[in-house]
Amino acid sequence: MPSTTNDPTQTTPAPAGTPAESPRAPAPAAGPPEPREAHEEPESASSDVASLRHEAASRRRALRAAEAERDALRQRVDAHERQDVERVAARSLVDPSDLLSATNLDDLRGDDGAVDWTLVDQAIHDLLQRKPHYARPAPPIPPTADLHAGPRQTVPRPPSLGEAMKRQIGRRR
Repeated sequence: MPSTTNDPTQTTPAPAGTPAESPRAPAPAAGPPEPREAHEEPESASSDVASLRHEAASRRRALRAAEAERDALRQRVDAHERQDVERVAARSLVDPSDLLSATNLDDLRGDDGAVDWTLVDQAIHDLLQRKPHYARPAPPIPPTADLHAGPRQTVPRPPSLGEAMKRQIGRRR
């Protein structure tokens, strides 16, 4: 068993898993690291933090403004698309708003986000299958023109009350 002494020249084997120190390696400096301009660092750091916070706040405001503009434009596009869908639905339905009451506008959009008119036609067809009373009635057949040409016979008029009284008075005399 090796003896343990406090002799600095004597080396002891390093435990497993730790790097062995070389006796010739210079010892690291024991003093604290030298501060770099200690009086300016807190001010510049606080001003950097303040400028970063200001920049982040302005970017958040710009993001919120862009999101609000995007939402307003989306509402305008939705309103135009809703009008177009109702215009197409008016051909088949008495009340075209019934289609959008039964389905969502997003369900009528294709993969690209635009209104898919085949989906609109299918939704109208499905709605009329479920609720046939929503269908627009067939237009009435317009009266055909009278094809009887030539002179007409006049229809005899029935006698009026005045004429009947004149005949009665004329018989008494």
